[in-house]
Amino acid sequence: MRTTLRDPEKFTIRERRQLQRYLLELRDGPGDAVENMISLLAEGPVPQELRSPLREVVLAELPVLQRAVHPAPGWKP
Repeated sequence: MRTTLRDPEKFTIRERRQLQRYLLELRDGPGDAVENMISLLAEGPVPQELRSPLREVVLAELPVLQRAVHPAPGWKP
């Protein structure tokens, strides 16, 4: 089975706020925040066997996810 991840830079404002909330939760430890981000980023259900690899991808892409929430000064959509 294949899972496609959405581009966080195309998120709605509400989705960006959710992503920001999950990123802030990571300060207290990975807990459910990474699982919540996977659910937000994935298009459709994620099979259990892909959760661990996706967890690694999400953790590796944290800087990109953070920039999607707080773009650099002068950034225009």
